[in-house]
Amino acid sequence: MEQRTYKLGTEQFGAIGFGSERLEDVSLEETVKMFDYAIENGVNVLDMYIPNPVVRDHVGIALEGRRDKMLIQGHLGTIHKNDQYERTRDMDEIKFSFDDMLTRMKTDYIDFGMIHYVDTEEDFNKILDNKIYDYALELKKQGVIKKLGFSSHDPIIATKMASLDEMALCMFSINPAYDMENSPDTDIWKMMEHEGFDVETAKMNPARLNFYNFCEAKGIALTVMKAFGGGTLLTDGTSPFGKAMSIYQCMKYALDKPAVVSTLLGYASLEELKAALKFYEISEAEKDYSDILTIKDFGVTGRCMYCGHCQPCPKSITIAYVNKFLDLALIGDSVPDTVRDHYLALPHHASECIKCGKCEKNCPFGVQIREKMEKAVEVFGI
Repeated sequence: MEQRTYKLGTEQFGAIGFGSERLEDVSLEETVKMFDYAIENGVNVLDMYIPNPVVRDHVGIALEGRRDKMLIQGHLGTIHKNDQYERTRDMDEIKFSFDDMLTRMKTDYIDFGMIHYVDTEEDFNKILDNKIYDYALELKKQGVIKKLGFSSHDPIIATKMASLDEMALCMFSINPAYDMENSPDTDIWKMMEHEGFDVETAKMNPARLNFYNFCEAKGIALTVMKAFGGGTLLTDGTSPFGKAMSIYQCMKYALDKPAVVSTLLGYASLEELKAALKFYEISEAEKDYSDILTIKDFGVTGRCMYCGHCQPCPKSITIAYVNKFLDLALIGDSVPDTVRDHYLALPHHASECIKCGKCEKNCPFGVQIREKMEKAVEVFGI
């Protein structure tokens, strides 16, 4: 299992993680088998937004004696009411549900305390006005929460949340369909259901790509939810592209984005978990998603997607990293020291480019790589 790190902490994240949303119909015996296999194979990130007491009990039993093997994202703002999940901004409900999670999962701490599902300006204001953010900070001060995080689907609001003090992680919805838009004001609910998605007019949403780069520059980790678009991307009939993607293409797309440390998948059986972990056994060609993004002009032409298709370089320049650090450097008025340091630490730099153009022939997105190399030399000096 590939392990990834982020700038604001020392934790190592398995690139393939565990989402809890499909555990509601899984038996205790099967749940334990799944966590046995997950831990044995390097899966060490678990998102527990599910407030279902049975799921919490099962996971607590499955992790008993090996709590330290899993980085847990525990949510502030989910309750189990009338036998179903519900989002809440009521402080009494939040406190009761969070305490219940600790008790049932047999732990006295949560690695990442996640302020749950913040997608609108109203949500953001409630988080502050209802003292939910203050409560999260207090739990961190007490050591009950080790780091602060949040979940969101909207890049504008997510950027505001990520700018709050002590935020270290965001769970964000990432897949190629969500990264497209029909208008700058795409409704979050319609986006999540792919309603109104027009493959002829869809374009890359710059706000989403800018958010990924913002997190990378600030050092905030991104964990990925909805990598499969709720499953709609996996069949020809439901994919907005008119062509099914494999789970491995979806996973690769998410893991290629800046700041992403883990893609969290929901499993309803041990077999599904085993299938996902074959990601590291199959060829790179089987993970290639470029054919989806080149069906039409989705506004990705000329934009580096950091996919690595440009390789190999005869001078061994890691072109995707050069382009990523260049994009990060150009976000603000000055180059952040951390970005410059990461660029300088690369074994080979843009100044070594011999302008052969082989990379541009390989690039599926028409990036003018030689121009980007020149710009990198101008920005970084080498």
